[in-house]
Amino acid sequence: MAEYLDPLLRSPAFDPGRTYSVPHQSGITGIAYNRRGLGRDIRAVADLWASDLKGRVTLLSGLDEAVALLMQGNGVDITRWTADDFRTVCAQVERQVENGHIRRVTGNDYTWSDSLMIPDLARHKTNAERLATTPTDPRSPPNSRPGSPTSAPSPPPRRSSPTRATRRRPPSPPTR
Repeated sequence: MAEYLDPLLRSPAFDPGRTYSVPHQSGITGIAYNRRGLGRDIRAVADLWASDLKGRVTLLSGLDEAVALLMQGNGVDITRWTADDFRTVCAQVERQVENGHIRRVTGNDYTWSDSLMIPDLARHKTNAERLATTPTDPRSPPNSRPGSPTSAPSPPPRRSSPTRATRRRPPSPPTR
């Protein structure tokens, strides 16, 4: 199976060669912009710091996305970064926020990667295999979807007071 995967997902440190695991869900990080509106291409992270983009740059808040992208822009191998690399990027972001170049840092709960591993002697191996082959709703973790093999029974619906409106929050992404 590993031969069909993106090279970056083929051999994680916890399972070289993907002998015992598969990437369950995944996402990517990149630079998005309106080329027509900007009138040129952005080819590197350094292009984000052009003077005409001051106040127009937004970063995702996820450390594993924005910081990794910025480290790569600094020439850092993100599979072997150091505390100094991290501090350098933090200082760069702080400087760009303070001078108004970065407009905002916004939440990011929709790009992530999760590897699924089923122990060989697992008691509920069939359920885990069903989970691995069941498409999941990207807005919620697989084990919280109604009807998923590992989902717990749903609690009874909450009744709201007629004088007080309640607001439902979208489900949080699974922890890594």
